[in-house]
Amino acid sequence: MVWCFECKNEQNGDHLALCKELGHDIDYERMFSLTNHEIKNKQTEKKQDNQVKILAKFTTSEMIKVCTSQSDNTQVFAVVKMKNHYETIELDKKNSRTIHWLMVTASEKLDEMYTEDTCANTIGFLKAKALMNEKINSEKIHLRLAYVNDEIYYDFGRTDWKLLKISKEMISLVDYSDETPLFIRTSKITKQVEPNLQPDGDPLDEFVKLCRLPNSELFKVHLITMFIAGIPMPIMAIRGHSGASKSTTSSMIKRIVDPAGKANEDNLKSFPHGEDNFVISVYNSYFSGFENISHIGIETSNMLCRAVTGGSFEKRAHYTNGDVFSVNVKRKILINGIDYTITQSDLADRSIVYILERIIDKERKSDEYIEKTFRKLLPDLFNF
Repeated sequence: MVWCFECKNEQNGDHLALCKELGHDIDYERMFSLTNHEIKNKQTEKKQDNQVKILAKFTTSEMIKVCTSQSDNTQVFAVVKMKNHYETIELDKKNSRTIHWLMVTASEKLDEMYTEDTCANTIGFLKAKALMNEKINSEKIHLRLAYVNDEIYYDFGRTDWKLLKISKEMISLVDYSDETPLFIRTSKITKQVEPNLQPDGDPLDEFVKLCRLPNSELFKVHLITMFIAGIPMPIMAIRGHSGASKSTTSSMIKRIVDPAGKANEDNLKSFPHGEDNFVISVYNSYFSGFENISHIGIETSNMLCRAVTGGSFEKRAHYTNGDVFSVNVKRKILINGIDYTITQSDLADRSIVYILERIIDKERKSDEYIEKTFRKLLPDLFNF
């Protein structure tokens, strides 16, 4: 019996003869010396190391800005060129878009194909290098909206990454770059409709009437303030009996501010269990809509208060070790339900409650009518 390094098994007889015929690396003497198989593996590893070095140098030249996130200092982001525009990517070896960008860009500019593993290892190395760099800047990373220097930037989710910029002087579309506030896009951010900045009539008033929202003037101001990022805003707390159109109204509000999909069901989610799941849920969206709230306990109340005011949540990097890092969030939030009550004073101070009355049958509109009317209004609603 002799060991075959290719088959990773001891062979004899016909099996051994087949290994010899195929040219497998066989250790007859069992001398534990460096075999051809091991040499081949070392050559492969050395080649991969060289490729990572080449790719790391190339990738660095393609990044016009690299920084860590103020909200989570374990995250590293880079602004890079994508065809004819710029985007922000996360330097993480598990981020498929970042890896695919490197694979395609290297293929086009270096005229050589690199494997997905080699690209992932390169991204992982660059992230580690950035985290070890004491001079690297930490910057605010924005989702959907940014409010900087009295200017509002809105990310419509366009493929060319153009942003809507609102200043005291004008409203315009601007190119995304390292000179604008830094934006990222998560899987929860979908494309917004193109705005109509010169609508007829008062679309916001029409929307309030469509949804039968009480305290209409207060609601209008509340909705508009949801577009001011970085400033704590009260939770929109919608309550009402079954048949009051709570979910439809909540989803349309979410679709105005920060759509996660074109359908109403794409834009609302159940309240997550536990702090870890809650942090993940709100961290990935600028505006979160939670439906069917039935009870708000002290723990839930505290989490909501910290999320809208701006608070730090401690997380462990892995469940297998004790490394702890902080995630800071300040988000816009909507909740709805039938009979929940807000008893904690802190949450009551941070919420505005809108009570929807049940729609009587003769006044009820079909879902098709509501959706058609809303889609017609949606482009006009950006003319606040």
